[in-house]
Amino acid sequence: MKLSRSCIGIFFAIILLASQILVAEPINSDSIQQVLNNYRDSSNSQPLSSESPGITFLSSILWAGIEDVWIDGNYAYCSFENGLVILDISDPTDPDYISSLYLEGGGNGLCKADDYVYLADGSTGLAIISVTNPANPVLTGSYDTPGSARDVIVSGNFAFVADNYSGLQIIDISTPSTPSLEGSFVYDAERTAANITIEGNTAYVTTYGIGIRGVTFFDVTDPSSPDSVGFYDTVGNPGEADVVDTIMYISTGTHGFHVISVNDPANPVVLGAFPTTHITRDIQIVGTLAYTAEWSGGLQIIDVTTPGGMFFVGSNTDSEIAYNVFVIDGIAYMVDTGNGLRAIDVSTSGAPVQEGFYATINSVEDVRIQDTLAYVACGTSGMQIVNITDPQSPSLMGLYADCDEARSVFVKDSVAYVADADVGVHLVDIRDPLSPVQFDVYDIMGFTNDVFVLDTLAYIPVVPFGLEIVNVKNPANPLFLGFGETMDLAWHVFVADTVAYVADGDSGMQIINVANPTFPQQIGRFYRHGAFAHDVYVENALAYIADFEFGLQVVNVRNPSMPLEVGSQNTYGLSMGLLILDDIAYIANGPTGFLSLDVSDPAVMDTVDYYNTPGQASAVAVSGDLLCVADQGSLIFLQMESGCCIPPTVGDLDQSGGDLGFNYDGADLSLMINGLFINPSTGWDGICLDEADIDFSCDRPCDNDMAVDGADLSLLIDALFIHPLQYLPSCDGLKNL
Repeated sequence: MKLSRSCIGIFFAIILLASQILVAEPINSDSIQQVLNNYRDSSNSQPLSSESPGITFLSSILWAGIEDVWIDGNYAYCSFENGLVILDISDPTDPDYISSLYLEGGGNGLCKADDYVYLADGSTGLAIISVTNPANPVLTGSYDTPGSARDVIVSGNFAFVADNYSGLQIIDISTPSTPSLEGSFVYDAERTAANITIEGNTAYVTTYGIGIRGVTFFDVTDPSSPDSVGFYDTVGNPGEADVVDTIMYISTGTHGFHVISVNDPANPVVLGAFPTTHITRDIQIVGTLAYTAEWSGGLQIIDVTTPGGMFFVGSNTDSEIAYNVFVIDGIAYMVDTGNGLRAIDVSTSGAPVQEGFYATINSVEDVRIQDTLAYVACGTSGMQIVNITDPQSPSLMGLYADCDEARSVFVKDSVAYVADADVGVHLVDIRDPLSPVQFDVYDIMGFTNDVFVLDTLAYIPVVPFGLEIVNVKNPANPLFLGFGETMDLAWHVFVADTVAYVADGDSGMQIINVANPTFPQQIGRFYRHGAFAHDVYVENALAYIADFEFGLQVVNVRNPSMPLEVGSQNTYGLSMGLLILDDIAYIANGPTGFLSLDVSDPAVMDTVDYYNTPGQASAVAVSGDLLCVADQGSLIFLQMESGCCIPPTVGDLDQSGGDLGFNYDGADLSLMINGLFINPSTGWDGICLDEADIDFSCDRPCDNDMAVDGADLSLLIDALFIHPLQYLPSCDGLKNL
């Protein structure tokens, strides 16, 4: 309902009284900025919380790299950096995807007990996931351990967690929805806990530290008070261990594996050692055979009947980076990190043969959006094309696989330009995204991490030489035009008008005149000691530099020969990739994920949004309120809640723009009176609450109509009739000048 202006008089006496009784709290811009910036902690590079209120997780796709696997029945439970994936292995020759559950911490080791999967989820601690229905895993409970959870094993009502620098943490899981700390053992500051297994009342925890590498034995008879009762020095770097009765088999990196009697944990006795030819990461004993995961050596099978006389039986070397192995019912399930899960038939131990393979993406390095499609550079997995019509349910559409290592992608019109590491740039016809086809490959001498296309020219930064310029008017026949030398590692490039800005690593930003593409000339340079220019974006004569540990640098390049720094901001991460839209810098911030800054005033840049991704954020792309983050471990889709406020002021409830030179007028006052007094149950339907909450008592974006009250009405009346020259605050809550 919308009241006419004549109706206002009926309520005016009430309104005037309300305007004197209801005094609005003044807007405190400092407190608002403190809320926006409270993720920072000078003593810790990690955000205090995982995401800002204005960010909503939508989905994740292109998951890369399996960390660990647990087999139970017809299902393989796999930990990824992004959480849990469940595969159907009822037919080991054709493992099939069933479901996944996204988690923010960074998945490491896992185990399954009864109807739950227990996942050591890195920075977020222990995750407890109900898998009663494997098609719909549900996060039931979690416990934020003090360190970074690296491995977990369950025994009885307790989860034993190897928690990195926080040692052994023992969690009571008798009520999975509300796990609680039962006991812990924290090493001295120089030792960490990496992997864990349990046999009986003894927990075996692999330990790293300065001059200390081995296995610590804990008596956990009383879980509330674990007691360190012994230690075995592995000499090499310890990996996973398997314990059978009182015999421990421990992988020792380049030293193969050792067989240890732990009948007396205080005095472990070496029974034998087997020197493998690769780095032994994991070991499992089945009967008299040891199955080992060998980094770059695949699966090795050793007869351990006599520990003093062990001998090689067979191997399968299909795995490139064998990381973990789980053997059951004559099948060895091999985690091939970066590639996927391999099912290897070991029923004939002397001749193990791969039966099935579930492939994963190698890594997610870069992303570009055009219309409803995301073009993603995925390392050795080539360029993936993802349909994002529904970003809550993205789907794979097409694949261009003819790449050695796709590092970045640039999309222009109907051509995708894929930077392929030490090969060059692939020019790909994407008119049919279901079936992308190669036009040609432009070869380079060196290494490229990026490509930028403007008009009919492609600009290719080549490590360690400089900038190569190529005519791509005919994508089936790219032609070399010119080359401009840089001083260090030409990493990324941005071209504006006739100037190329090259992020050149330790040598800062190189500025190259490309007006004559056959003879590019360096005309300027911006350098900051100790910084590493990784990416650059230019907008309105300002160059924004992603400078790794130095964060974001803003440089005035109106005169390219004399660049001048006008602002900088520590992003408390590794500033790797960025783009600028409407005075907002969207930054891929490495281990701390995504971060956006208001750069309307480069001298004072304020945080807008952030999201702590589980992997290493390397690139971002924006389409409307959709944000895509290339996180190496996956492509993550986030929604940015920008609210509905129309600058320069709040108060425009009907989103009309107003007739006072600002946004609010009598029609807006009519709507507020209707919502407050006439139709409080339905009066706010369709009203922009960001505009109606004039005193900013509600967190943005505001979705609670109870936040709009007499104080807001008082301020609107004051702005319209009493002090019309004292305007309402701006959309950001700050004073409107």
